[in-house]
Amino acid sequence: MRFKIPNRAVDHLKQIPEMALLIQHCPNYAPREIIKDPFEGMVYNIIFQQISFEAGLTVFKRFSRLFPQGITPTHLLAIPTDQLQACGLSFRKVAYCQNIAQAFLKKPLFFSRQNLLTEDTETISTKLQSIKGVGQWTVQMFLMFTLQKEDVRAFGDLAIRKGIAWLMQSDGELSRTDFKKFTDRCAPYNTYAHFFLWEITLQQFFKYPSIFHLPIQQ
Repeated sequence: MRFKIPNRAVDHLKQIPEMALLIQHCPNYAPREIIKDPFEGMVYNIIFQQISFEAGLTVFKRFSRLFPQGITPTHLLAIPTDQLQACGLSFRKVAYCQNIAQAFLKKPLFFSRQNLLTEDTETISTKLQSIKGVGQWTVQMFLMFTLQKEDVRAFGDLAIRKGIAWLMQSDGELSRTDFKKFTDRCAPYNTYAHFFLWEITLQQFFKYPSIFHLPIQQ
């Protein structure tokens, strides 16, 4: 199942002039998958840690072939580490996935989708980050792509920070203050804003001095 950005979100984001231009240049933004199962969603995000979008898709496809009956904690723990590594996962990422599997098996009710949809974000974040290998970025991606929260602000994502800095023509590394100012303007639709901001990297817009220098869309 893929995300569809609602018109209400697009209309809101277009009130920011630079975002309006970015959206105009990204009519065919990369499709983003919704992974409703919480365990599969967490493993998906671990796989994508610190690698490109394209590389993550390749590894996840290989990984998924090991689970013809579905990606579950029990099935993952039954697969030898070397087989998981053969998909393209580092030893450390395999260990992180195994840690998540053990945590989900210990507290199946808490980590059920039905419960997570009713829990507050802070509680979810605290519980997940108590698992070794799960950091803020992983939780933020989980909130986006599994729980479908519409206003996630992923300061921990380098491509997002670089994208905002380029879009707003900021000098140097984007500060938390400037990040907050920009995301406050995008609220309550920062998740969707991030989809467009990722396109700056995916479509190599950085080779242009600014959004105003991009070739006019025909």
